[in-house]
Amino acid sequence: MMYHTEYADNGMQKMSVLPIRQGSMFFGKFLIAALVLSAM
Repeated sequence: MMYHTEYADNGMQKMSVLPIRQGSMFFGKFLIAALVLSAM
């Protein structure tokens, strides 16, 4: 799911113009995924 979100419709290129670092974006996604999995 994360792969599709980042690569469909040039998502990576769109994210690269945001005013935040890409590393923090990936950390946030990992944190959300970990929280969702721990809640299951």
